[in-house]
Amino acid sequence: MFCSSIIVSFVAISAREHASTKKQAAQNTSLSLVRQLFHIGVLEAAEPGQLQPKRKKVDEVHVNTK
Repeated sequence: MFCSSIIVSFVAISAREHASTKKQAAQNTSLSLVRQLFHIGVLEAAEPGQLQPKRKKVDEVHVNTK
């Protein structure tokens, strides 16, 4: 079992997933968190053939995980 929690703009999201390995559980948890971020509008949908923007330095964000 792998658990994670994030607070984004005063909205708390969390995920807990089970899998046969710790790696799979972590991947499933990450996917669940990304889906939740997309549904609350924090992340945009990727378009097929969309070019990756040039990476730029972003501010560090502190995230509490359990």
